[in-house]
Amino acid sequence: MTYEKLKKLWAKFSDRDYRHAYLSSTIGQTLSTQIYYLRTRAEMNQYELAEAAEMKQPRISMLEKTCENVSLATLKKIAKAFDVALIVKFVPFSQVLNELDNENLDKIVTKFEKDKLPNLRATFDVGLIDQGKTWVARITSLNKAAITVPAMARPKPFISAQIAQAHNMESLNA
Repeated sequence: MTYEKLKKLWAKFSDRDYRHAYLSSTIGQTLSTQIYYLRTRAEMNQYELAEAAEMKQPRISMLEKTCENVSLATLKKIAKAFDVALIVKFVPFSQVLNELDNENLDKIVTKFEKDKLPNLRATFDVGLIDQGKTWVARITSLNKAAITVPAMARPKPFISAQIAQAHNMESLNA
């Protein structure tokens, strides 16, 4: 999605009913597409998935068309049948649009036995907060250790010594 399209969509999101209807439809379409891709990548037919998910084949067929009104219990059965995780959480609308913009629906979702432990030491959330004439950087590692440090007028990327120490890394302060 181009930035201009994103800006237009964001403007439409000022209408509460529109943004909720849009996301309901988009989430349903995304889930349906993912179920189809997961099934075909696993080289399963709809009958095999239905059996693994303890459902009937027509239900699988319907889910591959729309998941707009699907229950959480149904999604849990599908996730278990594919041996993948299901994440359901509340997030700001901007995060949903960002994820939809960067989403590859045909991305391979790995079953647990082929999955790998993520490298948690390399992931940090850095937020810059404008405090008048100065910037403050709030850095949070995945273990939720957070520090707030003064930043330059033009902030540069860095990893603090405290967070680096917590993760057995070298500090990358500029």
